[in-house]
Amino acid sequence: MGKIYCNPPFKPGAHMGVNYEIWQKCEPGHLAKDVGFQGIKWGTTGTSSGTPVYFMESGTVVSSKNNCPHCSDRNNCPQGANNVIVKGNDGYYTEYAHVTPINFAPGTKVKAGQQVGWVDDSGITSGAHVHIARFAPNDDDALYFERPICDWNIYGVDTLTLSRDCHRSPILRP
Repeated sequence: MGKIYCNPPFKPGAHMGVNYEIWQKCEPGHLAKDVGFQGIKWGTTGTSSGTPVYFMESGTVVSSKNNCPHCSDRNNCPQGANNVIVKGNDGYYTEYAHVTPINFAPGTKVKAGQQVGWVDDSGITSGAHVHIARFAPNDDDALYFERPICDWNIYGVDTLTLSRDCHRSPILRP
C-alpha cells in the first residue's frame, strides 16, 4: 500500500455525521478521487458549494487558481476548475480541485488541517464535490501533472488503516 493521508479533506462530523464516500475511484481514465459524503448524490444536498475543505498534509503551495466558471460543455471549458496544488514535504503533489481557494501565493507554506477553501462546482462537474489527485515528484513544479498515481488512500475515507506516520504525528482535526 502506498501513501495514507492521515487527515481527511472535510471536518469530521460534517453534515449530520454521514460518512465520507469516494464517488469516483482513482483508475485509468480518471486518475483522481472524487470525495463527498455517503448517500449524497452530486448536485443535491450534502457536500455543497461552500463546504470548507482542509489540507490533508503539510507542504508548499505550487499554484492556486480561482474565478473559473462552471462549464457544461466538455469541449468548451478553457480555464478548467478552481484548484490548489501543494508539494508535500515528501516531494509528491496533491491537487484539490473544484475548490474556491483562500488566496494562496506560490511558495506559501501550509499545514495539514489548515483550510484550503470551499467546495464549488467550477470546471466540468455534475455538482459540488472535491477532486483530489496525487502526483509523483517532478524536477519542474510546473509539470507536476505529468506523473499521476493512484497508490494512495485517505484515512477514514477509503481506508481505516493508519500508517506509522499517522501514529507518530497526531491526526489533526480542524
